[in-house]
Amino acid sequence: MTDGRCPFAVWRGDDGQHGYPQGATGQNRPVLVVDHIMAGHKSTLDNEAWRRANQVDVHFGIGDDGEASQYTNIFDAAWGNGVAGARSAGDTLGIERYDRSNRYLAALEEEGEWRSGPGFVYLYGRGGSLLNLSSISIEHDKFPGTPWTPAKTAASIEITRWCIEEVKRVRGYDMTAGGPDWLVGHFQIDGVNRPNCPGPNWPRAHILTELGEEDDMALSPEVQAKLELFLDRVATTRTQAPFHPEGKYIGIDVVLEVLRYLDAQHIPELKREIAAIKEMLATVPKISLSAADLRVVGEAAGEALAKKKWRAE
Repeated sequence: MTDGRCPFAVWRGDDGQHGYPQGATGQNRPVLVVDHIMAGHKSTLDNEAWRRANQVDVHFGIGDDGEASQYTNIFDAAWGNGVAGARSAGDTLGIERYDRSNRYLAALEEEGEWRSGPGFVYLYGRGGSLLNLSSISIEHDKFPGTPWTPAKTAASIEITRWCIEEVKRVRGYDMTAGGPDWLVGHFQIDGVNRPNCPGPNWPRAHILTELGEEDDMALSPEVQAKLELFLDRVATTRTQAPFHPEGKYIGIDVVLEVLRYLDAQHIPELKREIAAIKEMLATVPKISLSAADLRVVGEAAGEALAKKKWRAE
C-alpha cells in the first residue's frame, strides 16, 4: 500500500505530476481537512483531461452514491485551498473575510504572510501557498443547496477518518489534537469567491460527532433558534427602519463580531447576508434593534465567548 493513498477510494491521479506547485510531492503537512461542494458533478471532476485543462486539483471527490475518487496523494500539495479571494487586483476583502476565529487558520496566518496576485490574495509560506501545503481537500457532489445523501455523508466521514489516521501513522501527529477547528469549510478560507462552499447543508456537526468529537463552538438549540430568527429579520430588512418602537441602535459591527464566534456551519447564509448589509449600509452604519433583539445577541455572544474562553485555557 502506498502511503497517502486511500485503499477504498478509486485512484484517478497521475503519481504526483498534477498538483500545486509542480514538484510539491511529499511537501504537504496537513493540519486541516477542507470540505468543498463541487457546484457540478463528480463525473466531470473524475475526467483527468478536464482537470488538466481547467487547472483543477484536489485530493478527493465524493459522489452522491458514496463512491470516492482520489486525485492526489494526501502528502502532496493540491490546488484546492490556496486562494483567499479578491474582487480585483489590490482588493483586500479576502483577507478581511478570512476566518481567523478558527484557531488553525489563525495559526497559519501567523506563520505565513499575505501576498497578492491578479485578482486574488493568498498566504505565502514554506515556499508556496501555505494553505495548500497544510490541508487535505475533499470535494462533494452537486450544488450548495442540494441535500446531502446518506451515502455521500457516510463516505465523507470515512474518508476523513482515514485521513486523520493516515497522517497519524505516517507523519506521527494528530491533526485533531487542537479541537474541532481542524474541519474547515472552504468559505472560511475564501469568503469572497466561495461563500457558498460547501453550503448550508454541510453536516459538519454530524461529521464531528461520528468521528468522536464534540462541536464545542455550537450554540445551545434554544439560543441558536432565537438567533436565527433575529438574523433572518436583520437580513431581510436591509433598512434603518426600527423593528420595534422601543428599538435601540447598535452598530452592525457588533452583530458581525458575534457571528465571528459562532459555528459558521449553522448560519452561513445569514452570515453572508449580514456582511452584505454592512457594505450596503456603509453610509448608515447602524441598524435599529429592540430590547428583545439585544437580549438575543447578548445571550448568543455570552455563550459563544464563554466557550471561546474555555477553549483558550
